[in-house]
Amino acid sequence: MRRPLCQGVALVALTLALAWGAAALAQRDYEAPVDRSLRNWSAARARWDQAGINDYRVLVQWAHVTGRCLQEIDVTAGEISAILRNECEAAPMTVPGYFDHIRQQILGSRCSDTECKCGVVYRVDMTYAPGGDYPRAIQLVPDSYEINPDSDDFWQRQILGLAPLECTAAMVFATSPVTILDITPRRPSP
Repeated sequence: MRRPLCQGVALVALTLALAWGAAALAQRDYEAPVDRSLRNWSAARARWDQAGINDYRVLVQWAHVTGRCLQEIDVTAGEISAILRNECEAAPMTVPGYFDHIRQQILGSRCSDTECKCGVVYRVDMTYAPGGDYPRAIQLVPDSYEINPDSDDFWQRQILGLAPLECTAAMVFATSPVTILDITPRRPSP
């Protein structure tokens, strides 16, 4: 007779713990690190699009395992018109193409649902020319390291009432292989 009673008490305790954990989670506004990174990316992309620059020269640096390489490209009417330097294996792109590449890099940083405890939040740094009319340089940089709300560890800590995990750079692999070093607008050719 005692066994069903113990199982019933354990089931009630587990149900209460799950309800408490869900209530605690509902009080917090957790957003996955990759979602915050995409918001940062969207704002930076909108600023580039607002600048309306279609004719420019761009200098790009790619980082890879064996070192760094440079690309210098002329863009006319939004299309590559000349490749002035290409030391890289990666295909040259326009600035919107690099933005798309950066977005794919952010999406690639997404943790699997339960595998990683922490994720990186990226920001897109844009250095503006004097007067702030257009960006001169664009770089994806790790901004913060935050707990992954999809991880098993997150839920265990919620249910047990433990303090959240403190995420650090050492817990997350963050990389930024492409950096736009310089964008120089040109007047359209007549």
